[in-house]
Amino acid sequence: SHCRVKRNLTKLCSVVSLALKAASSIDVPLRGSAVQSSTYSSGSAGRAIDQSCVPLWGHSCTQTYQTDNPWWRLQLDGVHRVSVIEITNRNDVREWLDGVEIHIGNSLVNNGNDNPRCAIIHDVPDGLTQTVHCWGMEGMYVNFYKPLNSTHLALCEVKVYGGRNRFYQTMASLVWGWVSKCTCGLG
Repeated sequence: SHCRVKRNLTKLCSVVSLALKAASSIDVPLRGSAVQSSTYSSGSAGRAIDQSCVPLWGHSCTQTYQTDNPWWRLQLDGVHRVSVIEITNRNDVREWLDGVEIHIGNSLVNNGNDNPRCAIIHDVPDGLTQTVHCWGMEGMYVNFYKPLNSTHLALCEVKVYGGRNRFYQTMASLVWGWVSKCTCGLG
């Protein structure tokens, strides 16, 4: 009886977990388009949303010309509450992403770079992919902006996750906490 309850609880946790993952993801390559301040060589803006995390120039990374205040912008298919953003950096010029600001909002004033700021990215020595939490910030534009003179901006992959309404934000947080505890407890 205890084993049956444990198995059923495990199945329930798995089903709830899968359902929430499917409901909470914004599939960026299918639902968004990207632009950037300039394009160096073959480093077009769309490379950051091509679902390839290869951190090598010439494979799947964007790159702007060396310029003042370069930016990259993702336009989502509507207004979303952004919870998490995963960013993959290039392996050879990691410092280009250091100090980049992430802005989320609905305005295109200053190319979207005046929207509220979610985070500032810093280089992480032990990894090329970083996860940034934006805690439900709302917008249809996600901007990466480097407010420095004479610099490049390069991104190898950007994945954005979130939902469309407040109910999603509250329920996902509550259920994810329960699922995490449940899954860990069942080992």
